[in-house]
Amino acid sequence: MKKKELKNNLQKTKAPSSAESHKGYSDKELAEFREIILKKLAKAEKDLKEMDKSLTSTNENIAQGEVKGLDDSLVVEEQENINFLIIRQKKFIQHLKKALLRIKTKTYGICIKTGQLIPKARLFLVPHTQHSVEAKQNRRLEEEEAMLLDIY
Repeated sequence: MKKKELKNNLQKTKAPSSAESHKGYSDKELAEFREIILKKLAKAEKDLKEMDKSLTSTNENIAQGEVKGLDDSLVVEEQENINFLIIRQKKFIQHLKKALLRIKTKTYGICIKTGQLIPKARLFLVPHTQHSVEAKQNRRLEEEEAMLLDIY
């Protein structure tokens, strides 16, 4: 499915009933999600290697004295950006690996807040998620309320 179709399906999809909430996805469905996650994981690890190469190249240029004057600050900024991206990519990879563990334990697709089954459309879009849309929206509301309380 294309992302646009998935987003439309996600908006139309209701959360499963409470009777369905404790039942997970079938082995066939879990295998499908596993394949999606493995593809994303392979791409994420490849991207991480590219980022590492870029950072190494930048560091080598500095060590060889190829960067002078104004370029120093630009190179430092580039290093910081690449480091930020590397940290973010590593975190994404960890989330994907944890999702694979949840598939193995057959807890994949069950919201950790509500206990309900997360709709397939959401899992196709964000296969490493542990929250239903409802739980995520509630969390955002709680965060906004907490920020408002801090202000006043």
